[in-house]
Amino acid sequence: MQNALAGMTADLTRWSEISNRDKPDILALEADSQSAYQEKLGGFFKWVNVSLLRCNQMRQSLDPNRTVDPLPTGAVAPAPAMFTSISQL
Repeated sequence: MQNALAGMTADLTRWSEISNRDKPDILALEADSQSAYQEKLGGFFKWVNVSLLRCNQMRQSLDPNRTVDPLPTGAVAPAPAMFTSISQL
């Protein structure tokens, strides 16, 4: 998420400095980059939602009188590779 937001901020800053940004070609270029950022952010939020579901499963498993709810079909495990591009502070 941090990488996507940093890239989006840089692109929007550069785009705001363009004097003829209302031309269709310029708008199309910006729209292309925005969809890529939206895709990255969407992936992050899917990961967050599945992680929360898994945390709920763990909480349910601690209660001996409760049944653990299954994950929805198609839910994938959180991917460690998702964080490899974040620079270490």
